[in-house]
Amino acid sequence: MTKVIFYPVRTTSAKLTKLLEIATTHFHKAEPLLFLVPDEAAWEFLNNLFWSTPPESFLPHPCRLIQIRHTLSSYPLEPPPGTVFNLCPTPVLHENLKILYELEDSTSAEKLKASQQRYHAYRERSFQIIVET
Repeated sequence: MTKVIFYPVRTTSAKLTKLLEIATTHFHKAEPLLFLVPDEAAWEFLNNLFWSTPPESFLPHPCRLIQIRHTLSSYPLEPPPGTVFNLCPTPVLHENLKILYELEDSTSAEKLKASQQRYHAYRERSFQIIVET
């Protein structure tokens, strides 16, 4: 069963910090992580963030541990990715994921509404949902 972990964020800075924290943790534990982004602009932003942060180093990618993709369908699903960080406005309803990270994004009313819709979609599928603080 997929475990969905929501991280509440109120600022852009908090979002970036959480993205880097999760990516770094997975990298150091040698656990593959796929970032799912909605478009090319988001891909470029995340790619640049990982290449420039922290300032004295960088987070290596693409590599077997850290990937950034536009859609899950562009990822070879056999075997499926174990852990995905969804940065898209739509839910990822693949039941064969181990962990799915989400942001409960309250930086705008529109983003908060999208977060709530994803939460309800996961709950309807009976995914295990955890909201971190």
